Amino acid sequence: MGTVTPRRRRWRMPALLATVFAIAFALGALLSQPGGRSRSQPAGVPAAAMLERLERATSWVQHPLDADSLRGRIRVLVLWSDADPRALRVLPEAEAWHRAYGRYGVRVIAVHVPQFAFAADPAIPQRIARALGLTLPLLSDPSYRVSGELGRALDGPEIVIADRGNRVLLRASGAGTAAVDRVLRVATVGDTEFAPRLSGVSAGPATRTVHLGIARVTGGPLALSEPGRTRLFTAQFRFQEEGEAYVPYPVGRWTPGADALVAAREGADNYLSIRGAAGHVWAVIAPPSQHAARVWVLADGQWTPREMAGAELRTDARGASYVDVDGPRLYEIARCPAGCTLRLSPGAPGVAFHAFVFEDLPGR
Repeated sequence: MGTVTPRRRRWRMPALLATVFAIAFALGALLSQPGGRSRSQPAGVPAAAMLERLERATSWVQHPLDADSLRGRIRVLVLWSDADPRALRVLPEAEAWHRAYGRYGVRVIAVHVPQFAFAADPAIPQRIARALGLTLPLLSDPSYRVSGELGRALDGPEIVIADRGNRVLLRASGAGTAAVDRVLRVATVGDTEFAPRLSGVSAGPATRTVHLGIARVTGGPLALSEPGRTRLFTAQFRFQEEGEAYVPYPVGRWTPGADALVAAREGADNYLSIRGAAGHVWAVIAPPSQHAARVWVLADGQWTPREMAGAELRTDARGASYVDVDGPRLYEIARCPAGCTLRLSPGAPGVAFHAFVFEDLPGR
């Protein structure tokens, strides 16, 4: 009864050998990854599809890479937006990875993901690349063919590292970049003690974007507006424009659009008001076509004092504070205490306000 027949032995032996072979093959595949360590691909990251689209990409802004120069390489994708201050701080770090690990065959690629219609122009990432001295390959992704494979909207800079077999080694958001450097050291030379060491600067504190285009606005009088129709916005009481935090409140004649709020006239009686928490305040502003414009900035009903001025705020001989809008981009306008109310008044009709970006002060 407990005896195994010769036929059963012959049937079990091939099955046992097949099982052993399968286990050995799986272990070999894991150990063949860079650095000899087992890594699992994060769930929800369709790396193969994303990287295949990258190999077929044609909208290169500088130093294009073809499929042959990408295939079989470790790739670092840095997805960034020109309207995010954290992304602008990550780009110099990406340039450092490009210079340090390029000798090991690593391809570091900055993928520009526009948040607004004007940023689909390749001149926007080109200008930033020149200003920051970037020499790494730069790809524009206005149709989200590459970034869309991540399965979510861009929220801060996103970094994806894939190995030579299209497996994801790391996916990191804008909290910091030290982990990226560690993964690259192990994946290239395998020994962290003798690998190049970079600064690993932080991508910066948390931010909150308040959109002004009615396609994405979430509250206030703009949420009830019709696109393309100029209207008069009024405020009978001051508390209306200093009400709920992060809710934009226009006063005067404005033309709401899907992507931006456009000034229909200039003057002190035409302004955009918003209140926020303590931190740096940025604004995405575009001038009228073909020429620059001035935007006047008041804080809590007064000209912005020097201690509250952002990096691009200027003061004239009268003490009036302003920012010169010379192109569609991100402007740092103020450093506000908690509950600060800003009022921006366009110096010319046609100035377009796309968004405010509120960034926590360091240490908060």
